[in-house]
This record gives sequence, structure tokens and C-alpha cells, in this order.
Amino acid sequence: MLKIAWRLITKPEEMWARVVRAKYLRQTTDGWVARSSGCISNLWRGVLRVLHLVEGATSWNIRNGKLVRFWSDRWLANGSILKDLAPNVPEALLQMPVVEFGLNGEWNKDFLNAYLPPSTVLQVLLHPVPTEAEDDVRVWRLTEDGVFSLRIAYAITDMGDAPAMGTRCGGPFGGRQQCSECGASFG
Repeated sequence: MLKIAWRLITKPEEMWARVVRAKYLRQTTDGWVARSSGCISNLWRGVLRVLHLVEGATSWNIRNGKLVRFWSDRWLANGSILKDLAPNVPEALLQMPVVEFGLNGEWNKDFLNAYLPPSTVLQVLLHPVPTEAEDDVRVWRLTEDGVFSLRIAYAITDMGDAPAMGTRCGGPFGGRQQCSECGASFG
């Protein structure tokens, strides 16, 4: 179920993923949520149970910045979602892609300073402005190389909570629980 959730998140263009989303999920400004349905298989019920855990342990690796929403997706190194740090962002801006916030190869500092606290602006400025031709990709935040680890995913499931903040394993986590497989703290 964990691997199915990972593939649903990272391979959304595959036919099976499109069918599953159309049948069982609906898109909101905060992402995908389960449709209420009386006819649901045990397998899909299990996938829904772990989907938020897997989603919370993923992040975006920005390349061209066209697929990732600047305010609503997890793309900074510390795992933050910017709209959580900037409650006064107008609704119309929440769906804008990361690439829209660059100006002539640099971040639009005036715009960032208007909505974000200085420490968060610094985190954005430390991230390269999107310039590559390749599409953005999802990565597993809990491994150094960004590759999904079923062992770590099971450890998260056993704890019942995915990390809300933090970097990949070996980085600074602030939490109450610790993964016995990778040493990451959660909570």
C-alpha cells in the first residue's frame, strides 16, 4: 500500500493513477482528498490510510519550476509549505508555479519580502531560481538521495505520523519520536 501511494504521488500521468484519482479522489486547493464512497475496496482503503503519510514525507526537486505551486507545495529544503508561514497571501496567488516568482534569473525579492518573514525569504533566496529544461520531480525527503525507501515508510507508518518539517535523513529534525531505521525524528 505504501508503494502504491508513492507511485500515485510520483507518477500521476500513468493511466492507472488517472483512473484511481478520477474514481476515489478530488482535487482541492490543498491537494487531493478522498471522495466519500460506499463502494471501496480494502486495498484502496489501505492506500488512503497511508497516502497523507507518504505525501508528508515527499518534497519537490525544482528544475524548471512549472509543476510546483510556490505557496502550496513542499519544495524548500526544510520541508515547509510557504502558505503556512504566510497567512496573508491572496487566494489568487496560491496556485502560481515556482517559476512565476523569478525575475530575469533572480528571485523577485520585493514580492517575497511583501509576504514572507525574513528568515523564510532567506530560505527561498538560497534555493536556485528555476532555469532547467527538465520537469520538476518528487523526492523522498527522508533519504539522502531522495529515493523512496519502503523500510523508512513502514517505520513512519508504525509511528503513525509523517514528519511535518525537516530535511532528509541526517538533517535537523525537531520532534518527539525517532525512526529506528534512519534516525529521523518526527512529531
